[in-house]
Amino acid sequence: CSELDQQINSIHLAFSRQDTLTMRDHAHQLAGLAGLLDLVELEAATMAFSQALKTAGWKQIWIQLWHLKRVIAALEA
Repeated sequence: CSELDQQINSIHLAFSRQDTLTMRDHAHQLAGLAGLLDLVELEAATMAFSQALKTAGWKQIWIQLWHLKRVIAALEA
């Protein structure tokens, strides 16, 4: 879904700027899409990413971001 690509690309760009507010906004939109499309694994990965944004350091945020990207790539394969 191109909307999923748009959201993850926006999150990745915000990460490169260390812009946690923008990452949270896009993660929230991504979680909504996951719920709407009944994509349970994507919803779980998005929630883990959102939690990392709130409580973890940059390394953990990066790990969760790449997990999120892999989940989206698998959905589109």
